[in-house]
Amino acid sequence: MDNIQEVAIIDNSKELTDYENKLKALTATAIEFFPNKEEQIKAMVSEAKKYRFDVNAMTKENYDIAYKVWQNLRNIRLETTRVGKKLRDWSNAYNKQIKGHEDKLNALVQDEEERFYEYRTAYETKLEEEKRLREEQEKARLQKRVEMLASVNYAMDIDLLKAMTDDDFDQLYQNVKEDFEQQEKDKQAEIDRMIAADKERMRKLEEENAKLRAGIPEHNKPLNNEDIKLSVPITPPSPSPEVKTTVPNFARIAFFEYIHQINDTVNAPMPQVILNSNIEPHFNKVQNEISKYLKTYLDKE
Repeated sequence: MDNIQEVAIIDNSKELTDYENKLKALTATAIEFFPNKEEQIKAMVSEAKKYRFDVNAMTKENYDIAYKVWQNLRNIRLETTRVGKKLRDWSNAYNKQIKGHEDKLNALVQDEEERFYEYRTAYETKLEEEKRLREEQEKARLQKRVEMLASVNYAMDIDLLKAMTDDDFDQLYQNVKEDFEQQEKDKQAEIDRMIAADKERMRKLEEENAKLRAGIPEHNKPLNNEDIKLSVPITPPSPSPEVKTTVPNFARIAFFEYIHQINDTVNAPMPQVILNSNIEPHFNKVQNEISKYLKTYLDKE
């Protein structure tokens, strides 16, 4: 680079000014004919204006004067045109010479100029491609950050997120991730606790039901669920307030399950309860047995 001499455009340089001054001087010399002839032409035109003739009454004397004035005016016009043409021809030839030198010099540099222009554009294209790749990488990096934070249920201003260094973002993500995982653990622990509590409640309920069922005679136990096809499981109803607590447990349980089965079968359109034809007579028997036990113990009360 140090041995390459810089060439500047000589638009306003002293060298170009000198050339212009020489051209102006040459042009002034070439056209000085016109200013010199101007006074002569004005005088001839002024003299000609003094003469006025009637074209319908021309005489020989008038004719001679008119012919001489016309001839002088025509000659000065032709001389002006001839000199102007010569000067234009010289100027055109001079312009062609200038254009020829211009084209010759430009032709000397054109091939190398185009070659180095190709070098320049190749590097500039490379820079543009590198810039485009950097922008795409930055966009992908920002999108990845947004998705990582979204995976732990966190969001922040996009400009702040873009300005963060990788180390700062990694630290932020680690902190947010730990908080998110702890919250998820707490939620799962609460779910597990509720499930365990529900299982324990059901276990106790089954134990209580087992104790109650243990006191019911075999022939008075309620029908097994295998004898009844249900679209949903049967849940034992709450004890009716009209039944006194002194009624034996086995009679109360049998009564409740019977009422529940009858209500689901007869009154409720959904869910549907389908009875096997083999077990349908048992309902009358159960009803009679329950009525007998209820009547016996209610009379005692």
